[in-house]
Amino acid sequence: MKNRVDFLLSRMEQLSKETIFLGLDRIERLLVGLGSPQAHLKIIHVAGTNGKGSCIAFLEAIFLAQGYRVASYVSPHLQYFNERIRLQGRGISDAQLVAYLERVLRVNSEQCATFFELTTAAALACFADWQPDWVLLETGLGGRLDATNAVSPKLCLINNIDLDHQELLGTTLAQIAMEKGGILKSGVPAAADPGSREAEGVLMAQAQRLKVPLWLKGQEYDYIIQSDGLWRYRDALGELTLKAPSLAGTHQFGNAALAVAGIRLLQRQGVLLSELAIQTGLTNTFWPGRLHCFLGPPCLLLDGAHNPAAARRLAQFLREMILTNGVRPEEIFLIFSAFRDKDIVGMIHHLAPVVGSVWVVPLPQPRGSPTFELARLWEAMGRPVVVCSHVEQALHQTRARCPKMGCIVVTGSLHLVGDVYSLLHKEKID
Repeated sequence: MKNRVDFLLSRMEQLSKETIFLGLDRIERLLVGLGSPQAHLKIIHVAGTNGKGSCIAFLEAIFLAQGYRVASYVSPHLQYFNERIRLQGRGISDAQLVAYLERVLRVNSEQCATFFELTTAAALACFADWQPDWVLLETGLGGRLDATNAVSPKLCLINNIDLDHQELLGTTLAQIAMEKGGILKSGVPAAADPGSREAEGVLMAQAQRLKVPLWLKGQEYDYIIQSDGLWRYRDALGELTLKAPSLAGTHQFGNAALAVAGIRLLQRQGVLLSELAIQTGLTNTFWPGRLHCFLGPPCLLLDGAHNPAAARRLAQFLREMILTNGVRPEEIFLIFSAFRDKDIVGMIHHLAPVVGSVWVVPLPQPRGSPTFELARLWEAMGRPVVVCSHVEQALHQTRARCPKMGCIVVTGSLHLVGDVYSLLHKEKID
């Protein structure tokens, strides 16, 4: 069955004339051909540069704690494509995936829908048949012209907005915010943690024009991290004192707070979601590839930071680890790769001060940056570099050389992190 999945996904890639080709015409035709599966779904639509997946993971865990049937659509996957289409927190089976991919291909025929549009249609068709109480939908790129925007959500959430995909979304925060804010719908409640005054102003203007009840972080809702391991969330409905979220990193408090703001907006609409479900969900959330630590020695830290903003957060986490655990920067070994269309210089700028040696590896993708170019960029920042032909070689060498009290960090791309997960799974089986 797995071979059939691979064949169908390959077929979809071949039919896609463009890897990324924004617009809603093709997805809307597809959905009509499928019988408009999105029409009767209760959808929460989530956009943003970073933190979308974590926010959805928190929401998913909260809904599950309350006893709801919940479906989620996220991207990219780490190991298997099935991970993108989730029912009750688990990726769908190969048999289910094959059935919906085949159905979408029959409807698409020889049209030029993109790979992401085809898979988005497959996910929505799956959800319509499964009939969940709630669907959590993550944008692929941007928002306004993203394939996921062909829906009518009950709630919109917009996370941190930063520079990424400038060639498609615009070169300024204001332009990118305009694209992300394109998921807002007339009269539909929304919450946002845009991360800058510039992006905030754009979202406020869009919300005012569409008469959107918008909760902004720092205004309609906010939170404070306490020194006793608790944090306090507040909004117009009152205040909650909560245990720290289960996902590592101080930035996850922001992702958790946005999720809670969304939950509270649903409560205002009469949706049953208890404080116990909120607390249980936040402390039981698992989202692989985001500061996921495997104990050593040495410890292995996997984080899919793939742009400067995410790299900055990873660097801050490493600084906290250095201060808390006494790990020296030279004892932090980095395995790194990235797509060539990313701001690699910006990522290295944040990470170089907090790491020692660097192992660069290729990505088995056409968009992968050449290892010699990655090595040149790291060497320009004064870091010793080892060039490896594959990630397994890098993992073997860093494990052999890293001090027991040190840390091996894998980052730069979720695809790279997924490759390491596959290796770890293989080791466990062997």
